[in-house]
Amino acid sequence: MEEVKKDKNAVAEKTTPVSLPVLWKNLKTEFQKITWLDQKTFIRQTIVVVCAAVGIGVLIALLDLVINFIMGLIL
Repeated sequence: MEEVKKDKNAVAEKTTPVSLPVLWKNLKTEFQKITWLDQKTFIRQTIVVVCAAVGIGVLIALLDLVINFIMGLIL
């Protein structure tokens, strides 16, 4: 058990705060690794997402109307 505690302390001692310029350089390096979509794919996927959102919205609205109609008949 004591060995585990020593390892945790050793890890905590090794971490040092990173300066802002080093952090910024690492951030720029990570952004260069990102593979961005081409414009055609981006537009297609955006259209699919918007159509899906509108479709789900219409489905929920219709379901709401049906439920309200049924509740009106019951009450």
